[in-house]
Amino acid sequence: MRSERLAFGPFVADTKSFRLFRDGIEVVLRPQAFRAFIVLGRNIGQHVDYKQMVQDGWDGAMVSKHTVAVTIGEIRKALQEYGSWVHYRPRLGFRLEIPKSENHVDRAQIRAVEQRWIKALKTKDIESIMAPYAPDDNLLIINAIPQHPSAGAKAYRRDWEDFLAAFPGPIRARMNGVTLSVEGNLSYAHATIRILAADRSHKTVDLTMRVTDVMRKIDGKWMIVHEHVSFPVDLANGKLSCSSKLNRGRRRAR
Repeated sequence: MRSERLAFGPFVADTKSFRLFRDGIEVVLRPQAFRAFIVLGRNIGQHVDYKQMVQDGWDGAMVSKHTVAVTIGEIRKALQEYGSWVHYRPRLGFRLEIPKSENHVDRAQIRAVEQRWIKALKTKDIESIMAPYAPDDNLLIINAIPQHPSAGAKAYRRDWEDFLAAFPGPIRARMNGVTLSVEGNLSYAHATIRILAADRSHKTVDLTMRVTDVMRKIDGKWMIVHEHVSFPVDLANGKLSCSSKLNRGRRRAR
C-alpha cells in the first residue's frame, strides 16, 4: 500500500502508519481491516464487490467471502458511534458513504474543546479549565465529591481550585473512550478521564473517572451546561474503584 494521507469526511487515514483518526481521535482498526477501509474510502460512494475487495485489500490472495464479511463487520463496529457508514447490497458489494446527518464542523469544534480542556488541566490553567463551562448559574455539576452538587460556574471553579491546591505537583491527564452525539444545538459526550497527580506529600494519586457532558451551542460556541462525574463502585465490598483498571475504551484524545 503506497504511503499517503487520505481524508473521508471527518476521518483521516495515514496509510504509512496504518492509523485512522476521527476529529483528532484515533479509531483503532486491525491492519487488515484498515486496508479494507482504505479500499472503500478510495471508492467512496461506489460499490466494491468481492473480487475488487480481495484484489485491492488482500493483494489478490485466496480469501473467503466470510473473511471479507467479518473484516467489513469490524469496520462497521468501529464506526458505529458515528452513524451508518458502510452499506451492503447483494451482487453489488460494499459501499462507504458519508451519512447525510453528519455535522462535521460541530463535532470538530467539540473535539477541540475536549483537547483544550485536557491541556488546561495538565498546565493547571484554571481560566482555561473553566472556559468551556457555561459562565452562570445555569451550569449544573453532579460531582464525584459526595458533599454537594455544584450549582453554577463560581461554585465549580472553587471545586477545581481546591483540587489543584491539593495536588501541587505535576498532573498528567488523558481522555479515553470518547463517544459523542450532536443534535441541533445540543450535544452529549461521554468519556473516561485518567489523572495522575502528585499530592502535597509527593505521592502520585491515580484516578480514573467517568464523565458525561451535555453541551449547548451558545452564541456560536459549544458550552458545557451539565456535567456528571462518577467513579464505579465494587458492589462486592461497597468501595469506590478509582484506579486505571476501569475500561477506558479504544479511542483516545491525543
